[in-house]
Amino acid sequence: MRNPGAYDALREGVRSGQDAEGHVERVILETMRNRPVIPVVGRRVQVPWRLGDFGVPAGAPISVSVLLVHHREDVYPDPFAYRPTAGSNGEAARRRPLASPAAGPAGTRAGGERS
Repeated sequence: MRNPGAYDALREGVRSGQDAEGHVERVILETMRNRPVIPVVGRRVQVPWRLGDFGVPAGAPISVSVLLVHHREDVYPDPFAYRPTAGSNGEAARRRPLASPAAGPAGTRAGGERS
């Protein structure tokens, strides 16, 4: 077991009945942040666009590392630590642990393609 302390806290939180769903949700979200099932998301650009100084032509493949996004030190203090309790003080809402810049606006893919 990688994190016996986190397991013990989860077990006790669930057994106590106080915010059991919250305990489970925080463990699931932190696990997905720390060890994403899909570490890289790839797309093919549908229309040309610019990212800062870089031009990306239509048809170009792009990819975003979900793993790297979820381990940014400017977003996650101590990003390689496993801390499921971090979300209990509202930190999870601020961090948006599952947000991915590769997805684009809701219902679209990178480059504006509708999903």
